[in-house]
Amino acid sequence: MKKRFLALILSCLVLLLALPVPAFASVQIASAADAANGVVQIYSEVTLSNGVSKRSVGTGFGVGIAGEATNTFVTNAHVVTAENDDGSFTTAQRVYIMLGAYCVTVTERALLVDGQFIVDEELLPMLYDANTNKMVACDVVYISQEPDIAVLQPTEPVPGRVALPLAESSTDASIGEQIYALGY
Repeated sequence: MKKRFLALILSCLVLLLALPVPAFASVQIASAADAANGVVQIYSEVTLSNGVSKRSVGTGFGVGIAGEATNTFVTNAHVVTAENDDGSFTTAQRVYIMLGAYCVTVTERALLVDGQFIVDEELLPMLYDANTNKMVACDVVYISQEPDIAVLQPTEPVPGRVALPLAESSTDASIGEQIYALGY
């Protein structure tokens, strides 16, 4: 089972790393709504070596056999890592796939100075309230800063999510063809 999973991850990475341009759907998908079933929203929390906590939200895409249920997702490395003062990177200690809207509430704080509101994220960082009961925890199984990619495996199945088809190149899209961008 472990060898099969590693083979799947490696084949997905080879496919993704071989693409010199953005991936486009090579298989006709009935609608953008159907394609949305291959897209997830990622939430991560990382504590850097200096003790500073950072949170991030990004997009993930299902990988595997196009159109079939998947439990493997690809996102950007910068969604699940943060840079330390010395230039090294720390991987997020907590990574989740959000299962719906309103999983994370972000409150931006400001100071009132001379009648004007000033936003200073170093002085008053944003407050994050994450409802992890509406999320599925993930393990980060692969990270590469160059290219900016990470592979995630949820600790339990993510309902209703499928792998997206990928094209070999952007030439699969014709001039005048409708193209949809999905993500968060």
